[in-house]
Amino acid sequence: MFPTLTKEDIKCPGANENGADIKLLTLIARKLFPYNVECKNREEYRTIYKHFKQTKNHGPLEPLLVVKMNRKKPLVIIDMEHFFNLLEDN
Repeated sequence: MFPTLTKEDIKCPGANENGADIKLLTLIARKLFPYNVECKNREEYRTIYKHFKQTKNHGPLEPLLVVKMNRKKPLVIIDMEHFFNLLEDN
C-alpha cells in the first residue's frame, strides 16, 4: 500500500510501550499516513458491530456508522478495507 515506506519509517511498539500502537518515525510516514492509531479488541464492542451490520442492510452503498455520546464529538466507523482504499485513492 505504501511502497515508499521502509522498516525505518514505521515501528510497532512492544507491549509495555506507551503511545500509539503504530509509531510513525519519519516525516514521510506521517505525511502518507497522518493518523494516531490505537488498536483494541474487546467483546464489549458487540453492539457497535451490530449497528454497523444494520448499516449494511440499508442498501448497496458503503456502510458508515456514526456514534455519539453525551458531551462528546461524534465518531465515524467504516470498514478498515474501505479506509485503506480511501487512502490509496488520495
